Amino acid sequence: TFGNVLVDTGSSSLWVGASSPYIPGPNSKATGETYSVGYDEGGATGLVYLDTVTIGSATVTNQHIGAANQTSLPADLYPLDGFIGLSFNGSNAHTISGISEPTNTFLDSLVEEGVIGQALWSMVVPALDVAAGQQVGEGEILFGGYDASKVEGEITWLDVTNEFGLFAWSFNMDGIYFGDSQISSDDFRTVSSTIHYSMGGQNFTLTSEQYVIPPNAYAALNITDDGRHYTWFSSAGYQADAILGQAWLQFFYSIYDVGNTKIGFANYA
Repeated sequence: TFGNVLVDTGSSSLWVGASSPYIPGPNSKATGETYSVGYDEGGATGLVYLDTVTIGSATVTNQHIGAANQTSLPADLYPLDGFIGLSFNGSNAHTISGISEPTNTFLDSLVEEGVIGQALWSMVVPALDVAAGQQVGEGEILFGGYDASKVEGEITWLDVTNEFGLFAWSFNMDGIYFGDSQISSDDFRTVSSTIHYSMGGQNFTLTSEQYVIPPNAYAALNITDDGRHYTWFSSAGYQADAILGQAWLQFFYSIYDVGNTKIGFANYA
């Protein structure tokens, strides 16, 4: 059992063993292959197994899983057991030795084995108390659909773009507005990392209380209190104009439709 697996929307591989070793069980089958996966900071390598994987009440019986024997990840991610990638499967091509084609993600396997009826998942991101280093409330991932009771009004659906030769959770944003002033007049290619975010003709609004960093979090973020106000905005540092991360996603319900290559956002009910 691995209870601290990081959900990653930017990758599509499943691996464990970062803090404690993967021990093959009665359902495990060694494939004789190795895997290697890299991230913006660090990565992991190890052996590959086919195994039964259960997350919540969702179980698949023939899932590729990496058993890490070497990892190089930022220290602040630990204690960490591994990653579960919930992007499109194209990003895991060539990660397993001898296999050049993409392999099934956990979501793909759920569909293939008939556990869910559509390749779609949705997410509630809990708030984070940075000063205390703890999450506030409970997060949620729902495979195969979304929870309509958590959605207020209409869902805004956006087409996922294919600008890197494969699909990722990137899409075009109409613009970002501070009051009535548009911060950028260009379309934004955004990865999914008052101020209005305009997407698909719908505004998603953050108040100053939501985007300004509270002073009690300065020490944890190594910010010097010099009388200025600091926000959660920073350089995207990626091949995108903006990244909507945890500081944004915690305020909106997000839906990831792999089968129709769309992403949806809605206000919380």
